[in-house]
Amino acid sequence: MSVIKKSEAIFFLATSMGKADGELSIDEIKSAFSIPIFAAICNDVDETEISVKIKSGKLNIDSAMAILKQLSKNDRLEAMVVCYSVGISDNVITTGEKELLDKLCVEFGFDNLNEVIDRYKELNKKN
Repeated sequence: MSVIKKSEAIFFLATSMGKADGELSIDEIKSAFSIPIFAAICNDVDETEISVKIKSGKLNIDSAMAILKQLSKNDRLEAMVVCYSVGISDNVITTGEKELLDKLCVEFGFDNLNEVIDRYKELNKKN
């Protein structure tokens, strides 16, 4: 089995964000795809490979965070923006979504969500 790729780690965290409130909805998926970064990420994810990594336990929240922590602050910010877009897609951030966002902020070295929200708004102005 190959190593976990950046795209797989972000994809996994985004879907985890969607499931944090119980289920991954169509609106959450559409919201993530409204961020150009996520569309590019999905193009790099092989469905069969990622499925094997998830089922084997190799790809989970901890391993995804570990992969992304090794990357640049900008790459970590991109991952946070994708997760944030999924979390707010229904205009409400649930307790589970907030807990995951807070955990990601701490793990990725952000003091709070302000930088993530600012980048999200900047990207949405372009769409």
